[in-house]
Amino acid sequence: MTDAGGDPACWASRVCPECGRLDERAPVDRDGRCPHCGADPDGDEPITPVGAGLTDEDYRRLLELRDGLRAFLHWSELQARAAGITAAQHQLLLAVRGHVGDPPTVGDIADHLLVRHHSAGALVDRAVVAGLLTRDRDPDDRRVMRLALTPRGAQVLAALTAGHKEELERIGLEYRDLGHDLPGG
Repeated sequence: MTDAGGDPACWASRVCPECGRLDERAPVDRDGRCPHCGADPDGDEPITPVGAGLTDEDYRRLLELRDGLRAFLHWSELQARAAGITAAQHQLLLAVRGHVGDPPTVGDIADHLLVRHHSAGALVDRAVVAGLLTRDRDPDDRRVMRLALTPRGAQVLAALTAGHKEELERIGLEYRDLGHDLPGG
């Protein structure tokens, strides 16, 4: 495999031994430090290999966490289906209800769901047709459409949220603490 620069040795020397990521800057812009992690592979600073210090227990705990997350998400999807909505609609309703500040716009929802604006818009369209949401003009800026739960959407979300809170308590997680140790949490 080669890149635009020619043979593999050409780009292999640009892979940081610290973080394993490729330095895609032009040669004249490279200062010897990795732009991702700041490692100095050509300098006097010692380089610790990626993953140094990780134990079998670290891998086991990460697997256990990921298995638990997947199991919970699967359970959550089944609950949404049993309530007559999709998992994506459940996330949408939660994003509308949990949004802080003014009622959310489609752009706010896209940010919460980590999707593109047009994907969030299509999801909102389907939720409006299903009677779960309304779109209302912002009274201060008539160009802006705000989203709100309908009584049906609020009822479905409340039932799902109560069940999710119980399930999190059952498995020993305090949902109020989730995410505080994560980047951006």
